[in-house]
Amino acid sequence: MIEKKVLFTSIDGFIGLNIFKKFNKSNFFFLTDKSSRVNHNKRVYHYNDFEKILELKEINIVFNNRGILLGKTKDLNRVNYLDSKRIFKLTNKYRVDYFVNLDTNKALVSRGLPSSIIGHGKGREYHNSKESFRQFFITENSSFNRINIYCDIIYGPNDKLHKFVNKTVFEIMNNDKNITLYNPNLIRNFLYIDDFLKYIHKLIGSIHKLEEPYSELFFSSSEFKTLNKFIVTIKSLLKSNIFINTHKGSLYKKTNKILREEFNSKKNPAWLRLKSTVGLKAGLGRVIRPLVKGGL
Repeated sequence: MIEKKVLFTSIDGFIGLNIFKKFNKSNFFFLTDKSSRVNHNKRVYHYNDFEKILELKEINIVFNNRGILLGKTKDLNRVNYLDSKRIFKLTNKYRVDYFVNLDTNKALVSRGLPSSIIGHGKGREYHNSKESFRQFFITENSSFNRINIYCDIIYGPNDKLHKFVNKTVFEIMNNDKNITLYNPNLIRNFLYIDDFLKYIHKLIGSIHKLEEPYSELFFSSSEFKTLNKFIVTIKSLLKSNIFINTHKGSLYKKTNKILREEFNSKKNPAWLRLKSTVGLKAGLGRVIRPLVKGGL
């Protein structure tokens, strides 16, 4: 069986670096925005060479994991929408079989949810920029099969401290008196990075089973936890008695119902309904260890 050649569009973030470590094999290729990371011997190329790689390496699968979480509105729009749109259009010029797009949790921008669920400002701007590309991706004609992957919270050790899980752990460790938890009864889905990578491995190996021009998949764990349960678990692991300010909202029954219904791996084909191997408590323990060891 001929191995498919796969191109990941970024190794510059937490997810990208873990993808690179997991799939650093001869049939996998990677892009970076950072010249210092370019290493052709390890099949790492600059983002500007994207089209050249498509042409020379005869790529079968483009996996678009390019994106930023924070930044000015124009930067969020440029990277999450315009860059992804450019990648899509260039891919359409070549004989690529599949284009896989890594998306956010679409349930968080459901028309049925109040805007306060994901907040205002940058949180909403991030989701809006991803939504803009999603709408283009769903409707645009292509020569390849399109696959959109929905994820919620992907976490693990050594992620950036502005990311929700690691930021919260860090603040509780340091007894930050200004921690405020909004919407404590809101459920979210926590997927440990190792389980996320298992989804990718399974998808690449069985991608030929997706015969429709457009497919939607959900990379999720079996654990839907309230934000309050998430906080309680961290405090228990750290043996912390820190007081957390909370702002309770309403509409939780409606909100959580929508989140459970619209974000669920049971919607996946049977071969991609994977069981989590790392639960939230164990995963948070792995996040905490390097922070404690590093003396942060």
